[in-house]
Amino acid sequence: MVKKVIIIASYKEYEALPILLNSLSTIIDRDTQILIVDDSPQISWQILKTSCLNAMGDKNSQIDFSFSATKSGRGGAIRRGLEFALLNYPEAGIFLECDADGSHNAKDINKMMNYSHQTNILIGSRYLPSSKIIGWPLSRRIFSKILNLLIPLLFHLKISDATNGLRRYDRQTVKIILNYTQRHTGFIYLTEQLLHASRAKLEIHEVPIEFLNRTVGESTVGVSEIISSLGGLLDLIIHNQRKSK
Repeated sequence: MVKKVIIIASYKEYEALPILLNSLSTIIDRDTQILIVDDSPQISWQILKTSCLNAMGDKNSQIDFSFSATKSGRGGAIRRGLEFALLNYPEAGIFLECDADGSHNAKDINKMMNYSHQTNILIGSRYLPSSKIIGWPLSRRIFSKILNLLIPLLFHLKISDATNGLRRYDRQTVKIILNYTQRHTGFIYLTEQLLHASRAKLEIHEVPIEFLNRTVGESTVGVSEIISSLGGLLDLIIHNQRKSK
């Protein structure tokens, strides 16, 4: 019986994803299912599926796939994964989202999946005192830090990291998030999720993690994605102000 689901958003992560899965295969519990939500070109689906199954070894029955021929953005992929998981794993009470590029390591993922503190949302934070960021260029550090000072201030969120995609939700929270129409499909959907949770007065807790800049494969976060995120943030500010009136 599946009680916990790890949702991994993937786009052309042919090198990094199998490495992450191999690490996870050695530590996940038998009641945990991994769901790969992939938007890579259709021609690569079978290749990716085979490499992922091989990486899982004798736990390859604990992995499932949701493929799409349309690149929907990280936020779009995660929402599709949450919908899939809610429908297909009716006994699951814990849902975790993470990246496929290795920046979220298996040790932290497992720690969050089994974290004993009961909360609606658990965020793996890069900005708590004992957190670590390894290998990130200065420009990315500055941009991320500014966003994570600005977003909590703008939306009255008492958290240190509003933009990291390593998060755990309970079933109630997933239902609340999916009850809203999605406004943004990119990385800014991470902030959008938190706004829904805040309005519902859900409990949000953070734990320190070690964040590692990718060491294999190519980053999918380009200038266009950054510009899109900033535009999305502006939209959420305006939308939130209207909701508050």
